Order: sequence, then C-alpha cells, then structure tokens
Amino acid sequence: MSIVLATSAFALSLSVLAPFNGDSSVLIENPNVIQQQDCFSGTFSSYNVWQKNIKQRYQPHYHTQEQISHAMSAFEARYPRHKFNDAQRELACSTFTYMVDGIPVDGFVIKPKFSIKPLPVVIFNRGGNGDFGRVGFKAMMHTLFPIAREGFVIIGSQYRGSYSAQALSQSGLKADGRVSVEDEFGGRDIEDVMALLDYIPSIAGADSKRIGLFGWSRGGMQSYLVLKQIENIKAVVTVAGDTDLLAGLSQRPDMERVYKKRIPDYSENKDAELEKRSVIKWVDKLPTNVPILLLHGSDDRRVDVSHSITFAEKLKQHNLSHKLVVYDKDDHGLTRNKEQAYQEVVTWFKQYL
Repeated sequence: MSIVLATSAFALSLSVLAPFNGDSSVLIENPNVIQQQDCFSGTFSSYNVWQKNIKQRYQPHYHTQEQISHAMSAFEARYPRHKFNDAQRELACSTFTYMVDGIPVDGFVIKPKFSIKPLPVVIFNRGGNGDFGRVGFKAMMHTLFPIAREGFVIIGSQYRGSYSAQALSQSGLKADGRVSVEDEFGGRDIEDVMALLDYIPSIAGADSKRIGLFGWSRGGMQSYLVLKQIENIKAVVTVAGDTDLLAGLSQRPDMERVYKKRIPDYSENKDAELEKRSVIKWVDKLPTNVPILLLHGSDDRRVDVSHSITFAEKLKQHNLSHKLVVYDKDDHGLTRNKEQAYQEVVTWFKQYL
C-alpha cells in the first residue's frame, strides 16, 4: 500500500468547446421529472444579487459595519466573483424533483454549456443525513462546479427525507408526513441513487456508457452500495469515505444517534444493519474491473483516516485496482488541499471514464 502526501494546487481549464443549445433550466428531457429550476436564478441570478442577499442576512447578526464588512470579505474570499461568473458563463445547472417508489426526491444536474462530443457522467453522492449535508448552491460552487468545468456531467440525489419547499408543494406531500419517507442512511435511499441511471440518457450531451461514482463521507458508503448492485460503473472516487460503521462507532460514538434515528430495525439488528452498510465486510462483492481512488485527511475527526487505510489494504488483498491519497494534517473537508484533491478526482475520472 502506498500513501501519497499531496499539497500542490492546479488551475481549472475549459475542456469543451462547442455550444450547448436549449433552456438551461431544462437539462433532463424526461416526463418523470416533476419540476426543474435553473440554479442560476432567484438569489443566484447574478453575483451582485447573491452578494446583496448575503449582506442582508448578515446585518441582523452583527452590531457594527466593521463586523459586516469583515464577514462579507470572508464570503467573497470563499466564493469569489470571478469564479461565480465563470461558472455561470460556462455551466448549465438545474435542480429537479423525480419520483422513486412513489416518493418525490430532489436532485441536481450540472454540465458544461460547451461540448464537441458526449461527456462522461459523474454521480455525486453527498454526505450527511436528512437535510444535513444537502447540496445547495454554495456546495455546488465550492465542490462540484470546478469538476464539471473540466468536462463532466454531474448528477446527484439529495436522498429521500430531504425536500425543498418547492418539491413539497408540487408533489402534494405535507411536511408533517415526511416521517414515512425518512432517509434510511444506506437503506431504501440507495434506490434514489440507482434511479438516476434512468435519467442519464435524457441529458443532452451525456455519455451513458461512461459513468463514475463520486462519494464524500456518507456518500462513500452510498457509492459502494450502488457499485455492488450495478455493472456499468467505470470508476469510483471517495473522499473521507465511511467503510466500517461499527468500527467507526468506537471512534465517534455520537453517530449512534444518527443510526438509531435513520436505520430501520437498528435496535434489534445493530450489527447486521451496520455490516450491510460497511464495504469492508463485503469487499469480495465488488466488481473486479472498477478502479477506486481513496482520498482522506490524516486529521479527519468525523471519519477516521483508518477507514481508507484499512480498506485500501483489503482492496490490495483482493487484487482490486486502487490508489490511496492521504493528505497530511488535513480535515474531513480537505480544506488544506482542496485544489489538489480536485486534481486527483479529475485526473482519475479522465483516465478511467
């Protein structure tokens, strides 16, 4: 097993050239999609509108203009105007709602506006649970837009149990009825990810024969559960992936509250339910021809780095193609090496998709 310590940055480049035509809010031409909305609308219709909205939200929480200016400077440093404008110019982005087992589920799709040929598709599996970890515009801009700009179509699910107000109103589902469609943390919510495969052929410019999985934190678990069930995945990337839930409890006992709330029959079948969701227990069930990239920070306090290190050892024992990159003294979000991590992700998917 080799561990690569990485610290350098990379510059984003536009890899596709011919124009995408059509309504930028309608990226999936499929009658089973309930609604679609352009990501670059409303609050995010322009950087100035977004900036003004953020300032208005800050004002009730800060007592002086100096404090507001400091907070705005931090916002503008994290989400620079030029990156917003580049993304708005080069990318089409839409949120949508689709049905799975009669349940409305929110999703999103991001793609370059310019393409000379069909582009590979990356299914992004988010972390968190329920509404926590939901992929909003900030997360898209910070994590997904840079990868999409490199020439990938990105599609993802918010998972059942996490709904926008618009999805609730258009589906007729009442907020107080959500308990019946809760996120099961690797249970029936896996169907929400699997269902995305049916929509990829409906995305103009998406190559449905070149699909990869990209999971962050809990999304790593989601990715492996999907990989075990389908055959047409070409490559996988996980960041801070949870590979052994039972072992993880000894490192982070507070996760048991999430498991008790989310996982059906958890109290009666704790070990069995956690093993179902722990790829380390069924490495032999993974396809032998799908290369896996593991990225992890050595100081991750949410999902210990041992998850990726031990899993890499298991992959080696089973002769499964993989690469492990550990970022020294970095955290769960790889905040010290974000750009280098993006380079690893892009390079991996360009090589194998």
